[in-house]
Amino acid sequence: MAFLDILSVGGRLKMLTDADKEREFRRRRGAKIEKAMISLSWTRAQLAAKSGRDIRVVRDLINGEATVQAQSIQDICQALKIEPELYPSTAAIEVADFKYGAYARGPYKQYEGGYFAYTRSFSVPSLFVRTIFEIKWDDAVRVLAFREVLPHQVDTTRTIDGELYISQETDLIHLMSVNEGSVRTIMLRKLRDGIMRGCILWQTDRETYFQPAFSAIYLEKLFGFDFESQKHLVGLLRAEDAGYDRVSKEVALVEKNWVAIAK
Repeated sequence: MAFLDILSVGGRLKMLTDADKEREFRRRRGAKIEKAMISLSWTRAQLAAKSGRDIRVVRDLINGEATVQAQSIQDICQALKIEPELYPSTAAIEVADFKYGAYARGPYKQYEGGYFAYTRSFSVPSLFVRTIFEIKWDDAVRVLAFREVLPHQVDTTRTIDGELYISQETDLIHLMSVNEGSVRTIMLRKLRDGIMRGCILWQTDRETYFQPAFSAIYLEKLFGFDFESQKHLVGLLRAEDAGYDRVSKEVALVEKNWVAIAK
């Protein structure tokens, strides 16, 4: 979407300020989205339902309001199968390399920060394992990268590093790590109300061998996050611990509704 520095207003030419350019960008973007919606013979209510967004968000986006979040724009454009436009074309945009999905950093800035992750313990399924993630942009590699601290042995932890792969064709995010030929993949639905839900595929250590393992998992966004001060919370979550019931219900919900298993 290209922009000029002047605009005809009431038959007169007006020099555009940065604020003017931003408003004009949102107006044109809203018109493009409305045109795509009409071409599919959808109402605003239908677009809201198909994108999983409130109809008021659809209305505000079409009207060019500045309050619509980047993820909402992404979801609505994905439903319409059009390329999301988040910034004026003159803005500098950081984009991941093609092999990671060629995604722009902008729509996923809200993903940066800290998370607690919860999954079942394989040895004692009634217990849950809590780990901590940090996601941030890696300028050197040009990708969203993560590090995770998880329990290792008694009173010790270890760290796993990896990158985020995001397909423009799906609603999924992949957190992949590779260590000496050992691959672990976490596949998640995109962030909704501060939570990403999905599954993890890795290897679990038995007494004499490793076994392929699969489990439901969810990541919950932390606010006021400080990686070092919260690492001590990594470990097992037991029935007597605060938050156990809430985590148990959420994991059960993910197992039932958010992952598909062939049977």
